Amino acid sequence: MVLRNMKSIKDLIHGVIHIMMFYNNGIVFQTTFPSEKNIPLIGEKLSLIVNQMQNLMKMYDENELSYKKLIYETDNYIIAIIKLGEESNLALLLDNSPADSLELKKIKKFIDKLEELIDMDKEELDHEND
Repeated sequence: MVLRNMKSIKDLIHGVIHIMMFYNNGIVFQTTFPSEKNIPLIGEKLSLIVNQMQNLMKMYDENELSYKKLIYETDNYIIAIIKLGEESNLALLLDNSPADSLELKKIKKFIDKLEELIDMDKEELDHEND
């Protein structure tokens, strides 16, 4: 179900190369990255970015508890990390060619559904580990 929604995002937004859903602890829930990539390491690094940015923001404002989105842009790529639920995140790797534009509003309907699915599946994973 989640993978189907991720593929819908990829089909809907021109320029999306890969999508990854991950928890704050770096565990990857779902991804479109090929299996030959070091997926656990990618999840760990994305989680590190999120946690470091939150720690930095707390230095400026102790009331800032969470982020909404982080965007990193290079000449060739855009990485957008979007907060889904309390413990879940969505990372988009996009092509940054001039013809493509970052259309985050188009995925709003998918984000709501993905948030429900990832939090529900996290509860199932927690029960399996008990």
